[in-house]
Amino acid sequence: MVLVEEYITGSGTDATGWICSECYRTLIADTLPKYALANNLWVGAVPHQLAVLTLPEELLISRHFPRCYIVKLHPKASYAANPDHLQRGIIGNVTLYNMNTDAIAGMLEGQLLPQPAATLASVLAVTYVGTKILPKQWLKSTFRVRRRIVYEALIWLKAHNPLYADINISVERLEALPEDDVPDEITSVMRHEKDEEAAKRESAGYVNDDDSEEIIDGEPINE
Repeated sequence: MVLVEEYITGSGTDATGWICSECYRTLIADTLPKYALANNLWVGAVPHQLAVLTLPEELLISRHFPRCYIVKLHPKASYAANPDHLQRGIIGNVTLYNMNTDAIAGMLEGQLLPQPAATLASVLAVTYVGTKILPKQWLKSTFRVRRRIVYEALIWLKAHNPLYADINISVERLEALPEDDVPDEITSVMRHEKDEEAAKRESAGYVNDDDSEEIIDGEPINE
């Protein structure tokens, strides 16, 4: 079997770990669980070059765009401010929209990567709901783009992923990216909705997750 070692305690015959009931029943029946890593599902640990990517950085190195992302930030009444907890995760419902595939295809020029920064305005939208102004620097941990990180991710993909073997890394496009900032392509189309009650009504059905609560001027922000 292929096991994720950090979830196994002990060694040899004394090794123990948690297993879900579905997999347990399957193993008792002497068959391989459908979602077992040994069922050709193990791709190895995510390399650092890809693990550190933010959502906009992932979009910039993508060769295809199967979906658009709509992120809504809204306040939640809770505990005191702690800047270290800002922008830690994204949760919520998922909405699908028909995409103009001809327009998207027009954005892809041969094998050049990263994608032009202007692409972000077409595949990523951000709305902030709240009466206060959201400082740009508080968006940074989630929506930042780092030129060096994008470059290192493309170098790794070109060397290790067959789907990226034929790409050409555009120096001109890389230089057009910020060194470490939220791109204007995101902030320029970001919407500010002052109706906080609408946000509360919309989020009423969300699964509560303490880790998803972020703070702005004493008011947690849910992404």
